Amino acid sequence: MALQLKKLVKRSATTFVGAGLILAIVLFLPKWAFHSLLMGCGIVGAYEFRAIAKGFEIRAMTVPIVISVGYGILTLYIDGLDLNWLPYLTVALACLLSLTPPNDVRTSLHTVGATLVGSAYLCLSMVGLSYIFAISSAESDVRGRHLVLFCFFIVWMGDSAAYLLGSAFGKHKIAKTISPNKSLEGAIANLLGNALAVWIGKSTLFPELSWTNVVMLVLVFFIFGLFGDLVESSWKRGSQIKDSGHLFPGHGGVLDRVDSIFLTAPIFYVLMRVIVE
Repeated sequence: MALQLKKLVKRSATTFVGAGLILAIVLFLPKWAFHSLLMGCGIVGAYEFRAIAKGFEIRAMTVPIVISVGYGILTLYIDGLDLNWLPYLTVALACLLSLTPPNDVRTSLHTVGATLVGSAYLCLSMVGLSYIFAISSAESDVRGRHLVLFCFFIVWMGDSAAYLLGSAFGKHKIAKTISPNKSLEGAIANLLGNALAVWIGKSTLFPELSWTNVVMLVLVFFIFGLFGDLVESSWKRGSQIKDSGHLFPGHGGVLDRVDSIFLTAPIFYVLMRVIVE
């Protein structure tokens, strides 16, 4: 697929403005404000997911999704809240609220299932980013801020390389029925973009990364990022919508922006907590 200049300009403008805005938000916002912003994204994402589920003629409940994301973030602030209870809370809320109007016993199982999937998607991404942001080290209390930017940077470099080179040279499709524009050439470009981003991170803010750590991070973001992208693409294609939302011009909605993060953020958190703390 040849590069479409108008679309490329729109995407590039949104990327540059968005990158500058996110840089300022992550570096300068107070901890509570950043987490509140993630909570806001979780709310928007819940409504986007409900719209996707509606395309499958399934009712997804937004309340359990929002409460689950909120609970996960609040575990960073309230000692009595335990993140280990999050799966139980999510399942219990989804099951209980599926009994409330407009309840249809013939579709209640579908409702619960869709709600749990939406909760998992947004909790893994939003709560994962919240916990990454909260990481600190003995040397610096801004370590978590740098790690969030590092996480975004790896994804953006991969996505940008995949879009540019895949659009220009992509011929061998890897998932025609799910995402027709995904190509082997774009996937290779994504891998190279991820590798370049991780190398830059090691060379600047994170010299403590070993080369084993570098390889692990590149593979995690490439494999799970690609898988996450395809999963969300399959939902949109099945629901017959192009983008999950229109919050980011040229880039879609919240779900579109975290599709490469929702599986990678928790793994990134675990790895980096061990490495940098």
